[in-house]
Amino acid sequence: MAQVEVRILGPVRIAGGDGVNPVASQRARAVLAALALRQDLVVSADELVEAAWGGNAPRTAAN
Repeated sequence: MAQVEVRILGPVRIAGGDGVNPVASQRARAVLAALALRQDLVVSADELVEAAWGGNAPRTAAN
């Protein structure tokens, strides 16, 4: 598996084999943070939905 670096100081970016990519969407940053903070652990869809939308998730959020 390729190494991925999550950069959170300054603009949020992901650095990997294909270069450095910004993460502009607030929801995408929230999901990325939830995944980065639980490195090597399984993160459930419910946890990701909660990270992205909090208590205001649409019914289609799990999709």
